[in-house]
Formats: sequence, C-alpha cells, structure tokens
Amino acid sequence: MNLYEINAELERFEFEIDEETGEVLNADALDNLQMEFNEKVDNIACYIKNLDALAAARKQEAKNLMELAGQTEKKRDRLKAYLQSILNGNKFESERCKISYRSSTQTVVDKDTFTKWAEENAPDLLEVVTTVKYNLSDIKKAIESGVAVEGARLTKNVNMSIK
Repeated sequence: MNLYEINAELERFEFEIDEETGEVLNADALDNLQMEFNEKVDNIACYIKNLDALAAARKQEAKNLMELAGQTEKKRDRLKAYLQSILNGNKFESERCKISYRSSTQTVVDKDTFTKWAEENAPDLLEVVTTVKYNLSDIKKAIESGVAVEGARLTKNVNMSIK
C-alpha cells in the first residue's frame, strides 16, 4: 500500500531495526544514501506515512477478521446446540462424520456465597489477585497543582507529526 511515490533507492533500503527498542541499527548507511537532503527528508516522511497507512490497514483487517471469527464461532455453537437437541444424546455416524458423547464434570460457583464461605472455612481454595493501574491523568493533575508526588514526575517531550 503506497500512498506516495518515494525514491526507489530508499524503498529498496533494508532497514535493520532493533526489535526491542525500534532503533534503526544501520542509520549510517541511511545517511550515506546519495540524495539531496530535502529529497531524503521528504521521501522518508512519505515512507513513514505509507507505513502508518499500512499498519492502520492491517490493524483494521485484524479487527475485521476477529469479528468474523467470533461470528463463525457463534454460528458453530448454535448449530452444535441444534444437533445436540435433535440427537437427544443418541450417537450418529456416517461416512463423513461421527458424533458421540462423553461425560464431564463442571464446577459452578456462586461467587459471593462461595467467597464468603471459603474466607471463613477454606482460604486455600481462593487465589487473591491484585492489579495495580496508574491513573496517569490524575497523577499529572496532582503534580501540576503543586502536590509532591513521590516516584512520579512530568517530562517534556517533542513529538514529531507527519501529515
């Protein structure tokens, strides 16, 4: 997906990227591409815009595919329930499929009642999980209002915008 024509030399350039940091490892080779400075900057900016468009399209496609997968799974579940209701526990076999049944046991818990009981009688049946989330906007407001917040600070960033 190319929204912009970019210099073929830049388009062929093999970027070596550190997967963890995103750093361009061969920036020197990029610096050495024989192009006029303004052309190089323009081409790199347009290349970034192409990559942004490609990433957005791929994210949307992944979202669409996940929705389709969910719809397919729901249809499967409805058809499976239908088969189960018409077979009423009877086995079925043909050249193309075989339907049989097996027993299983499922644990069903009324969370409030069980939790109260387990806390008093069997705490080892409970696993307490705590998740900490930081409310960054409230932390920022507190710092900006003059509150000394230990372990948090505001930093100024310069964010490039390519349009």
